[in-house]
Amino acid sequence: MYRELVTELGAELGSFESASRVARKVTGSRLSTSTVKRCFVRAGRELVRERDEAAANYLGDRKRLKQVDGPPPRLGVISVDQFHVQVRARGEGRGVHKPRYVQVQLGRLDRMLGQRYERDPEPEPPGVFRDVVRLERLCRELRRNRSEPSDGVGRKASATEQWRDGEAEKREAQKRRRRRHWPPKPLYTTYVATARNIHAFGPMLAAEAYRRRFAEAERAVFLSDGAEPNWGLHRSFFPWAVPVLDFAHACTHLWEAAEAASAVLGGSWREEAVRWVRALWQGKAKELVQRWQQLEEELQEEAAVVLRRHRRYLERNLERMDYPRYRKEGLPITTACIESGCKRMGLRLRGTEKFWNEPANRNYSPRTRRPPRGQCVEAEEYSLEYAVHLRALALSDGEPIARYYAARRGNPYVGRASRLAAA
Repeated sequence: MYRELVTELGAELGSFESASRVARKVTGSRLSTSTVKRCFVRAGRELVRERDEAAANYLGDRKRLKQVDGPPPRLGVISVDQFHVQVRARGEGRGVHKPRYVQVQLGRLDRMLGQRYERDPEPEPPGVFRDVVRLERLCRELRRNRSEPSDGVGRKASATEQWRDGEAEKREAQKRRRRRHWPPKPLYTTYVATARNIHAFGPMLAAEAYRRRFAEAERAVFLSDGAEPNWGLHRSFFPWAVPVLDFAHACTHLWEAAEAASAVLGGSWREEAVRWVRALWQGKAKELVQRWQQLEEELQEEAAVVLRRHRRYLERNLERMDYPRYRKEGLPITTACIESGCKRMGLRLRGTEKFWNEPANRNYSPRTRRPPRGQCVEAEEYSLEYAVHLRALALSDGEPIARYYAARRGNPYVGRASRLAAA
């Protein structure tokens, strides 16, 4: 009777124990932690199976995929990112043994509302990209997230920093109200997530985009932070979408390049980094590449190697950094939405002392729907996969978990396994 509520609480709250306590207070029933976990795993198993079948049908017979009713989106945005969760070895008894990090793939599909403009609606970058202190903090945070897995707990800003940022945000909000309605606003959001590798993730995201009719959209965008596997997804499954490099991640490379060239730029390298960010905002990436080529000749070997790495990053993404054109077409240029989604996913999946059982088979193929030869499938093999998928559904619009229970066959008081056993 309370399975839908228990599953929602298990996906929203930080642990099964918390979900059990809240469920007991809300319903007045004696729902134990094991009952909550059992309902959660059962729903996760069936929903993961449906998702894998949709991915297999996308690779095989797409006619079996039912598309949503209604017109296709006018602006469809596909964002891809990754984050890490902590896992422990299986079969080692109580406690944490052989801990390590596992990468989780996250995709976000947005129907957005954005209009085209005859001229650039925002020719100058926002205040966070013009202030040296705020830009340095942003770049260091993104660089730390890019280089090291996070446990979901970061450094808190001081009271002075919070007050200053709050005042700056108020001024920026007042300026934005006087501007036109840019950037575009999300209308309907769907998340797709998996703890498997990116090769299995691609068909899952593509199947959901096919169901949402994103390929028929008037305008479609593929946003990424610049990781090459993400651009591989774009080439394989979304070639019809405009690829856009996240502007904030590009700024981190500009900041690190200026820091590497500080021996030539002197003490004003931070101000030079702000000028480079402004040039990139205005679409002058080729000029930056030429400027960095000149700086490489003046630097020592170690600094020149660092600057050369960032220069090649810009050269690989030149076609994805035409930001003035993107703004005139009303397209988003940052992955702020999916970065927020990663943090919201982490509220359930990450923590300094939260470890999931290590998946026994992370390379499960959506095409064959079987594990590799010689490997067995355990009953709780995909407990992490269930949590990742259900958390993504809980964050999606349209209440997919409630719709799953409304369409699920069988008696709401008796489990499917119990009915089969009775028969």
